[in-house]
Formats: sequence, structure tokens, C-alpha cells
Amino acid sequence: MFDENIGLALRRKKRRKRRMCCYSECLEMEKGDWILNSKPLKTGFYLTHKEEAKYSWYLKEEARIEILRKMFEETSEIDLSSKQLAKAAGMSTRRLDKLLINAKESQKKIIQCYRGLVVSVATSYQGKGLSLQDLIQEGSIGLLHGAKKFNPKKGYKLSTYAYWWIRQAISRAVANKSRVIRLPSVICR
Repeated sequence: MFDENIGLALRRKKRRKRRMCCYSECLEMEKGDWILNSKPLKTGFYLTHKEEAKYSWYLKEEARIEILRKMFEETSEIDLSSKQLAKAAGMSTRRLDKLLINAKESQKKIIQCYRGLVVSVATSYQGKGLSLQDLIQEGSIGLLHGAKKFNPKKGYKLSTYAYWWIRQAISRAVANKSRVIRLPSVICR
């Protein structure tokens, strides 16, 4: 009996360590710059309501800046520098760069925290023409789309709201990419 309690305590301790595994490593950005993670991230846990709101806001701002960039590139047919883009967005270049970096970090953190949700939805679509990796990739795209449209003021969790977007992205991918001849998604149901 005494040995069982010690073994149980050790297993709990190991499990707690695994759950609370902190990633204090650096995140590599596209430019090759290294940015230190400001706060250790717990794996396997959903984000708090404040974190969801903050990360969703960064993704919305990135989408707004991307729309500005596309609009100016279509009208002037030249690539905008970051200085010109910052001026068009009404902010400094430093603030624009920081916002874009935070948006990329937000994408990574949202995908990392909600990976389990995406995998659980993707496994239900397994065997319908796409590999599990493709389904997870499409689900992650749907998750980010849902995070951009998420409104934290309504009081719902991001996981509740994004579930529909994940399912929709995966089912659309199965309908469009699983067959040799593409059929409309209405017929595939």
C-alpha cells in the first residue's frame, strides 16, 4: 500500500511536469530574427479569455493591414515598403513591425493551444479521401479564420466559436480536394 502511494505521487509529479511544460525557447520569425517568447506557454490548455481577446485583436489588425496592402498594390501596381504601408495605416513603422510580429506569434500560440481541438475534429473526417495531416492543416486554417472573426465581447470561448469554422474548413477541403473530378459541395453531402 505504501509503495503504491509513492508510485502514484511520482506519476502525478511527472504528469504535472509534462502538462506545465514551458516553452522558453525562442520563436524564429520569417526574417530570420529571433524573438524571445515573453511568457512561457502551457501546452494542452486553452487560452484565457483575455489572451483570446488579445490574440484575436492582433489577427484582426494583421488582416486590416493586409487589406490595405492589397488595395494599394492594385491601384498603384508597385510593392509598398513598410514605411509607406505604415503611413497608409496611420502608424509608425516600428509599431507596424511590432504589430505584425505579434500577429505571427498569436497565430502560432492559437494553433498550438487548440491543436487538440483541430485533431479531434479532423479524426472524424478520416478515411474520406484526405490524409490526417491534410485534414489537420485545413482545420488549422479554419481555426485561424475563426479567430479573426471572433468577438470576445459576446462572452463565448474561442474554442466554441472556432469549432464551426474548423468543421467547415475540413468539410470543404474534403469536398474539393478528395476526388479526381471536383463535384460541388452540395452534391457531396
